[in-house]
Amino acid sequence: MLTHYAMLKDLNRQASLPQPQALPGGAGSVTRRGGTGWHTLEVQAAYTPTAGDFGGGRHALIFGLHRNAYKLENIVHAASDWRRTETGLNQRYTGQTVITALYAQDAWRFAPDWLLTTGLRLESFKASKGSQYFAGPPAAQQVFAGRSLRAASPKLSLAWTAADDWLLRASFGRGTRFPSVEELFNGAKTGRSITTSDPNLRPEVSRAFELTAEKYWGEHWLRASLFRDDVKDTILRQTDVTVFPSVTRISNVDRVLTNGLDMESN
Repeated sequence: MLTHYAMLKDLNRQASLPQPQALPGGAGSVTRRGGTGWHTLEVQAAYTPTAGDFGGGRHALIFGLHRNAYKLENIVHAASDWRRTETGLNQRYTGQTVITALYAQDAWRFAPDWLLTTGLRLESFKASKGSQYFAGPPAAQQVFAGRSLRAASPKLSLAWTAADDWLLRASFGRGTRFPSVEELFNGAKTGRSITTSDPNLRPEVSRAFELTAEKYWGEHWLRASLFRDDVKDTILRQTDVTVFPSVTRISNVDRVLTNGLDMESN
């Protein structure tokens, strides 16, 4: 599967004054995001060995390749007349990120009532061409060095069909979420608000545990799950409205721990 999305032309004109004072014209800004976009690639293959192959009839294998690339172009010009003019460059935010991943999974029915599922995802993350410019005062321009990170995310799940109408499952997984190009490089400064990103954001790393029980009654079922999600370096967007202009920051939080019970029925 291949997807491609690009903003060929994206223009937003904004007045400095509120309506109706801005109706005749006046100062403002023009934001252009043309060139922003992404593309993704997903290739996957499945293989179930036959009776004559290794583990024939008991394994179900999946292999895959994933790639996504994001590009940010956010350019703001000042305007003497927000409806029709563009003057000097006021702000500019640019950057690119690429994630490439290889993954594999095996569902092994090692006994009639038992299913063991194992998997591994290997990822490579790259961020490049990051820059920020603000005309000020005072004027400020930053160009950020490229970054490369790697991660390995395993998973393990053991399911037991205790009876025809009962399924019990225990699962563990470790996952990594890399910061997006917006979280790394984008920003905004207006008279009322400031949004700041962080080019040094660390990726989120989650360790998740789950115990699940499923009960069936013909076409109806009930599922109960006890879970624990322990996330290190959670990426959060937080806004401080006690100051003017308000400030929104994107930053890492050391740890977010979530324990819960989830129930679902049909």
